[in-house]
Amino acid sequence: MTTLHDRQRGFTLISALFVVVVVAVLGVYLATLGTAQHTSTALSVRAAQAMYMAHSGIDWVIYRLEHGDSCATLPGSVTIDGYTVAVQRCVTQIVSEGGVAYPVHEIEVDASIGSFGSPGYVRRVLSVSVTGA
Repeated sequence: MTTLHDRQRGFTLISALFVVVVVAVLGVYLATLGTAQHTSTALSVRAAQAMYMAHSGIDWVIYRLEHGDSCATLPGSVTIDGYTVAVQRCVTQIVSEGGVAYPVHEIEVDASIGSFGSPGYVRRVLSVSVTGA
C-alpha cells in the first residue's frame, strides 16, 4: 500500500526545477535589458558629440569668413577624434536693402562617425544663414 508521502516524492523536484528555470529566464532578460540600455546610452552620447562637432564646424566656418577667407577657400573636411566634420555647403550672396549691400552666407556642416549601416553610425547636419563680412 502506498502512502501519501510516497505519492508526493517527485513534487519537490518539479517545483525546484520550475524556480530554477524562472530565475534563469529572469536573469537573461535583465542582462539583455542592461545591454540594450548601455547601447542606447552610448549612441545618445555619440549623437550629442556629433551635434557639438557640427556646431564647432559652423563656428569655425564663421570665424574663417570673418577673417578674410571665402567659401571657395575653405577645406572640405577634417577628422577630429574619429568624427568627420565636413563643410557640405557654403554659398555667399550679396543682398541689398535700402541702399546697403551686405553678404549673406549659407552654411551647412555635416558631422559623422562610423559608416552608414553599422550599429555605431551617427550623423548630424546643421544649416545656418549668417550675415556679415
